[in-house]
Amino acid sequence: MRRGPIGDGLFQPRVVHQSLLTTEVPIDRIPLLRALASNAERDHALRPHVRLRVLSDHETVFSEGQTAEYFHFVAKGRVKLVAVAEHGRETILELCGPGSAICIPGPTSGASYCCSAIGMEPGSEVVAVPREDVLAAVERGGEFTKSLFDAVAGRCMRMCQRVSEMAAGQVEQRLARLILDMAGPPELAVPNANAGHDGSSTLRIPVRLTRQDLADLCGTSLETAIRVMSRWTKERLIEREGRAIVILDPEALARVCRQPVRRARPTE
Repeated sequence: MRRGPIGDGLFQPRVVHQSLLTTEVPIDRIPLLRALASNAERDHALRPHVRLRVLSDHETVFSEGQTAEYFHFVAKGRVKLVAVAEHGRETILELCGPGSAICIPGPTSGASYCCSAIGMEPGSEVVAVPREDVLAAVERGGEFTKSLFDAVAGRCMRMCQRVSEMAAGQVEQRLARLILDMAGPPELAVPNANAGHDGSSTLRIPVRLTRQDLADLCGTSLETAIRVMSRWTKERLIEREGRAIVILDPEALARVCRQPVRRARPTE
């Protein structure tokens, strides 16, 4: 008998309406699941096994070291992937937004999750699909198999790019790219309620991050992150609203990303 995604209590669905656990799971929001349910027969077979979870703020989806029995996907909001050091400090490895697969290597290989996944916004939605259903679809080949390989390759390429950026030591570029990436594609970005004084558009990042979070994601020190963010605030590139970030000048940040490579300084 198939065990539902509530095995150790970490994935107890927090939804009220039973229909949300089956027919109303937002498969169309997730590219990989759209490919998996590419025809009516597959869609009908898939939906009974797919589960939707609505997260509270900072709720754990799965924990590092837990057996990877499910593929997880973000349908709404954001989820952060974190690793915990021996002394207990969390380091953010990646932020996953709508449509993203969460920690694919674990369930793909049958190993344990290499990190923990934690919701960043109340109301974030995560979809879980049993590992055996996904692997059975891989064996059948077709569009889904290619899409899964593309997703795994994409994650590897992002990790390689991050390592390369850290090795180059360009903390300003890393931080600017991170902020722009968090805002999302222009067509999906969240406009800020208050446009720039010169009529230019501004973007609000609907994610609450501390300066330490930003430093971890950029692979730099807290002091360096504070220094760069303070300078950009004075230059009116960004401003803070509590823990949220408002991008006042997206094009200026994009220019920072395009700056020539320079050698790293030891403090970065």
